[in-house]
Amino acid sequence: MKVLTEQMLRSEILNRDVSEYFIEEGVFVTPSAKEYLASRKIELKIKSSKGNGSSSTSNPKSRGIREIENMTSYIDYETKKKLDNKPENYTHLYNNVLVQKGHPRIVLRGKLDSLLSLIIDIQYEFKERHEDKLLEYLKKYQKLVHTILYSEVTEKDLEFDTIFGLSEEDIRKISHHPKEYFGCDHIFVNYEMPFTVIKLNLIRTAVREVELAAFNALQNERDDLIKLLNRMSSVIYILMLMAYTGKDVLND
Repeated sequence: MKVLTEQMLRSEILNRDVSEYFIEEGVFVTPSAKEYLASRKIELKIKSSKGNGSSSTSNPKSRGIREIENMTSYIDYETKKKLDNKPENYTHLYNNVLVQKGHPRIVLRGKLDSLLSLIIDIQYEFKERHEDKLLEYLKKYQKLVHTILYSEVTEKDLEFDTIFGLSEEDIRKISHHPKEYFGCDHIFVNYEMPFTVIKLNLIRTAVREVELAAFNALQNERDDLIKLLNRMSSVIYILMLMAYTGKDVLND
């Protein structure tokens, strides 16, 4: 599932004068991305899989930009009250449902967006340094973050299977017993460690922040999402151990 976020849009079209933005069929556009396009009066269009034509995202199922532009009323998520206009300090939770910009769900989405930005930045550095193996793992990891973002916005359940082929029990055992799998004790990051370890640790701490934001926003509602985020920080720790020792336990 490809995801288009506000940060991606800003990076691509911030200084461009465009009236239309085209996406492939099946791309999930986050509410903040739609709102950003609406604020710039840019129409979101889907490239047709038949020929070279295109279609506007006016289909209700697509929750496209036209839907946002043509809304005549809104709903306050907390109070369920109808609003004739969108207050400046409110943003879209989904569809025409609004929350204040400081709402825990919006804070969570901001943390997820920041995490994606950090991963992309580190991917670029790994590419420049030819850290090809770790780069491939981060590409898969990035897709998993996209899946979480999609799940939170659409409120669809996540089914945890494996991460990098590791089950939940595998992740727990490897991350808790580095001596057995890597021949080293638990690592405590310092400036003398390899560049890759230091950079991966930035992702690990960022995922922890996302996990806390998810707990504050979704406790007692989305145990599946919170649990997966916990495992994702442990997986990054495993990558750190791999970078530190040079031993790839995922492919040995």
